[in-house]
Amino acid sequence: FFFQAEDGIRDFCLSRGLGDVYKRQEYMGIMEKSVRQVDPSVVSLGTIMKEERESVARHRSRDERMTAYLQNLQSAKYEDFSSIDEKSIIADFGCGADGYRCVGVFGLNFPGEALREKLFFLFIKTMDKLVDTPYHLVYFHSGTSALRNSQVSFLRDIFHGLPPKYIGHLQALHIVHASVLLRMYLFFARAFSSDESVLRKARFVDGDLRKFTPLASCKDWSSRIPANVMTAALQYSEAPRQQEVQRRKLFGVNLEELELGDKGIPKILVLLSSYFERFPDARRSMNIFRIPGSKSEEDEVAEALSRGQDDRLFSVRDPNVVAGLFKRVFREMPEPLFPSDKYHRVKEFIKMTTEEKELLTVELVIGLPALNARVLRFTLQFFKLFLEQKVHNKMETYALSVVFAPNILRPRKYDAADLFAAKAPITFFENLLANVERYLLDFCLLYTSDAADDLLCVDLGGRRIIKKKK
Repeated sequence: FFFQAEDGIRDFCLSRGLGDVYKRQEYMGIMEKSVRQVDPSVVSLGTIMKEERESVARHRSRDERMTAYLQNLQSAKYEDFSSIDEKSIIADFGCGADGYRCVGVFGLNFPGEALREKLFFLFIKTMDKLVDTPYHLVYFHSGTSALRNSQVSFLRDIFHGLPPKYIGHLQALHIVHASVLLRMYLFFARAFSSDESVLRKARFVDGDLRKFTPLASCKDWSSRIPANVMTAALQYSEAPRQQEVQRRKLFGVNLEELELGDKGIPKILVLLSSYFERFPDARRSMNIFRIPGSKSEEDEVAEALSRGQDDRLFSVRDPNVVAGLFKRVFREMPEPLFPSDKYHRVKEFIKMTTEEKELLTVELVIGLPALNARVLRFTLQFFKLFLEQKVHNKMETYALSVVFAPNILRPRKYDAADLFAAKAPITFFENLLANVERYLLDFCLLYTSDAADDLLCVDLGGRRIIKKKK
């Protein structure tokens, strides 16, 4: 016969006795079970023996760890550190106002993987006598690449093999100016770390270092920070950062609020266009301006440009990110390049005759403020670079108009009628882009009423606009 026990084990048994059926289940006597329910501190003999084995293993592991540490410490005393700059990697700031010692490590100056063993020896050689009393460890992530989290992982691995005094006397691991990716890494790493992990004591420090008490209360702390790390850290101080943000408003502002360059064109537009001049192959990118780039990278580059870190732009590998930023400048303007009150004039553009389209285009272009006209001309000439590569990027005049026209010609508020006339701005911009030389270079001189009889004249408040005679 086969019997199925409560644990799912089917066993062959010659009799129907329960002893054979349950022979592989854990045994617990009735008295032991009742006592355990009354007093949780009473455990079975098997549990006691298991805990004893684990305790012996822990003590043996600690003994082995201590032996290995002493051997490494002895090796560190004779290690040659001439290949690395010790003071640029780790520094003792002394004791702060709370009486605890403060030690700094600088991720920006960490050596490569080939020298990580020397870095380990340098760390324990410097820290051995400092961790006999409570201390703060300050890790400077300032200026470090957002994608480099290996320094924190390295610190975690170091502490895992060190004596208990390292983690026991550590008050906190202060991480200065952590990147978004590093914060995400720590969020998940701490969740799966043991209570003895150094990551459990990680704290974030943002803003001005002068307001970080454990460090700022140390004497001459700033002189012990390497120059390159201090330069990177100062970019995060509150006062300079607010001034920088106010000086570099790049998105969500009107055209006249943007900082202008030498030719009267906003510097941000010149900077973004220079990316495609430096990397001509980017103009050949398939469906450029149509396919969006990474939103997170676009936001990160926009933030860097707002802080004046223009070199960050040229490290972008995906040209769609830069194209998205170029569109974003115009899309987020409260008042578009063509003033919103002119939008109703364009709604009937599709139904107009060729002559009417020409007259309306001339009127709207000439009616632009001087700054808007310069930017329009710059933008159209910029798009000509991509039209020259349309065989490769598949972006012809109509395709560019579809993705860009709504950014520069839109009403203040869309209604149902605007939705039905959505193609009108696209057609208007397509006509403008296809005839950029005609409208912005060869066409239109301003006159007074002397040319009032010309059929191609448009009255703009006492001025007359006439097509140049050829």
